[in-house]
Amino acid sequence: MSISEYGSSRSEGIVVHPRGGHPVGRKGDGATQRRAPVLSERVLMDMAVVVELALVVLAGLLARQIYIVGHLELATPLFDYLPPLVAVVPLMYWVFREYRLFPPTSGEALTRSVAAIAGALILTFALLVVAGYLVGIVDYYSRAWAVLWLVLSIVAVSVSRALLCQVISMLAEEGHMARRVAVIGAGDRLGGVERQLLEGGRPARQNVVARCDLDADGASQADVVGELIAFGQRERMDRIVVATDGLARERITEVVDRLSVLPVEIVLASGNIAPGMPVRAATQNGDLTLLEVQRRPLADHGVWLKALEDYVLGALACLVFAPVMALCALAIRLESPGPIFFKQRRHGYNHALITVWKFRTMRVMEDGPVIRQASKDDDRVTRVGRFLRRTSLDELPQLINVMRGEMSLVGPRPHAIAHNELYSRMLRRYANRHRVKPGITGLAQINGFRGPTDDPELMRMRVLYDLEYIDNWSIWLDLRILIATPFVGFVNRNAF
Repeated sequence: MSISEYGSSRSEGIVVHPRGGHPVGRKGDGATQRRAPVLSERVLMDMAVVVELALVVLAGLLARQIYIVGHLELATPLFDYLPPLVAVVPLMYWVFREYRLFPPTSGEALTRSVAAIAGALILTFALLVVAGYLVGIVDYYSRAWAVLWLVLSIVAVSVSRALLCQVISMLAEEGHMARRVAVIGAGDRLGGVERQLLEGGRPARQNVVARCDLDADGASQADVVGELIAFGQRERMDRIVVATDGLARERITEVVDRLSVLPVEIVLASGNIAPGMPVRAATQNGDLTLLEVQRRPLADHGVWLKALEDYVLGALACLVFAPVMALCALAIRLESPGPIFFKQRRHGYNHALITVWKFRTMRVMEDGPVIRQASKDDDRVTRVGRFLRRTSLDELPQLINVMRGEMSLVGPRPHAIAHNELYSRMLRRYANRHRVKPGITGLAQINGFRGPTDDPELMRMRVLYDLEYIDNWSIWLDLRILIATPFVGFVNRNAF
């Protein structure tokens, strides 16, 4: 057995999670265990920044209510206090960034003394007073109100930092902050890299779930890498560390290339790197240098932005297209016998099987190992179906897949399983398309690559566009694709 439990060696066909984990299941059984979702530390820290900026603004409002309204009993309009309340936000952000108080971290920065926070806030308010003096409004505001605002801000931010420490510790204890890491390499170097990962970083933040020896007795490199890929498709995995010492550069290239089908971060431990392999970032984990050669797609804020886009715009699309979908369903029902919807199994995110919904456009319902693609003047296509296919209205039911979380509005188009398996063998990096959820439309579609997939060269171009989309994803790219789709993505001469 080439994948073993942390701190032990197992020879059975079972992968066991370290230190109190649960069995994954025998290889090939498709078992999947529910795991605590990992929370991005960067997202949490950015949220903390927003909260602290908001607390300072709220402290100013509270100080006004206590001193101006309560003590002086003045009915000064709230609007008059907006200039300092708005101006303090960029000033505080700049000062805290300069003093490395923004963004907070889950380590030492979270336990900074009240004096450090107070000093940064005093400087912020001093700059605010200078700005008010320069624009000639400083005399409009009570000094006592400003002092009370400063004191309340110091208290609010200090308490916020203390609570954030507690929240991070609680989440770490429950496993929400721990990244699941696999280590792969050859020989004795594996154990050393594993120890450095746990000792140089924070064990509460990462959990080595698999150790894969490429030189294990009785196992070929292809078997070991294939076993790790199967494990990564069954279980959540966040990072793969390749221990490069002792590996020829050709082997490193081959291992990384095969593992790139997984939606994980891939890093090389040490400086042994193959020529032409891109290094996206370098980090230090204790004495261990980690070179990032593949980023996890849609990491940090991207996960939340993509989900927000899918569910909000997907719900709106369901409402807007509901009458159109009803008319399509009625036309299908009136023209030919059979179900309204056609359901076909396809591969989704990380090669998981999903059932994709479409309006039925043919008199047959093919979903087997051999599927004949539609061709021009295909007698299997109904008259209504021909119109639906040419206008891509047959794809509208996939909004159901979007709302179920199986697909996205934008992403690589999913293909039938038979075609997926065929092109996975024919085209290098074809399977890398499954590092994100499949989409109703995508970058390839708005560039004219849609319709039949029987031409390997056309499919190769689709794959290039799909991989370009994955590597360069942004919310703005998604919006551009969505806007272009009705004009160049839905109605296309290649569709029939």
